[in-house]
Amino acid sequence: MSDSLCLAIIMAYILVHTINYRHYKTEVIKWIKEKCELENQTQVSGAIVDCWVKVAKACKAVFKSLYSQNDYILLEKTLEEAADILLKVFLPICIKF
Repeated sequence: MSDSLCLAIIMAYILVHTINYRHYKTEVIKWIKEKCELENQTQVSGAIVDCWVKVAKACKAVFKSLYSQNDYILLEKTLEEAADILLKVFLPICIKF
């Protein structure tokens, strides 16, 4: 198994245990909470981890060796999910508050 694949597998575990909503500006927390339709601020770290998981799955699908027709459909769905969650979670980080 490659080092990057090992990192992708354990990164979600690392993020769950290290990310805290208090590490971010209040405006960023409010944005993510609103865009991801979360009930409270403590769920923001879960949204960030979910974003990482979806991007890791998209990377796995993109770098697959051989594709069948079903793989292309799955790739399209995975990339759409990753793009959607990235816009919800990381757009406020790119915008200066």
